[in-house]
Amino acid sequence: MSAPDTFIGFGGDGFPDSAWLSIHWSQALQNGNTVAADALRWMIDTFDKHTVLSTDESLVQVGSYRLFEFTVSLEGAIHYRRWARTAAVHGGSDERIHDELHACEGNFLALTQYAPELAPYGELGRWTATVPDQIPTELVEFVAAYRDTLDGVTEVPEHTAVLRAYSTSLRDLIASTHVDVPTAAGRVHAHKVLLRAR
Repeated sequence: MSAPDTFIGFGGDGFPDSAWLSIHWSQALQNGNTVAADALRWMIDTFDKHTVLSTDESLVQVGSYRLFEFTVSLEGAIHYRRWARTAAVHGGSDERIHDELHACEGNFLALTQYAPELAPYGELGRWTATVPDQIPTELVEFVAAYRDTLDGVTEVPEHTAVLRAYSTSLRDLIASTHVDVPTAAGRVHAHKVLLRAR
């Protein structure tokens, strides 16, 4: 079985992300926080669109899960860029959406980072070997930049170097044109997973 086809278990209570996302979505609706509720609803729908679950829904095929992770990361980058460029003028709705996306993305990354099923692939293989070959059109540029950034990395660089590269990639994302956002976002995400691997 190839790395993308490997099934890994969910952490915490062992239920799919959509289960706990639904709880937070309901709470956001009850609290009248429609911005957060919309972001959470989008994540639930995205999870359902991309992920392949085991029959009892306790496991997820990691390649499909990475596509979910990448889609959330790209959306988070779009909102982060918009907020960073316009926050002083327009206020914080995009910041709140980004906060929701960023918080959940950390949970998504942790699942891959700590899955015992992926131990044979090594520290970096968790992030590189688990990317599937078939990529949805909307993620092609993102994944190409992600792979290009990690290509040739044989060991995790020193923390300060990764942090510096991550900060540079964030600046490049903010300065990017609309058409270049997926590429810039893919680089940001690659440096983010290197930071986690560190």
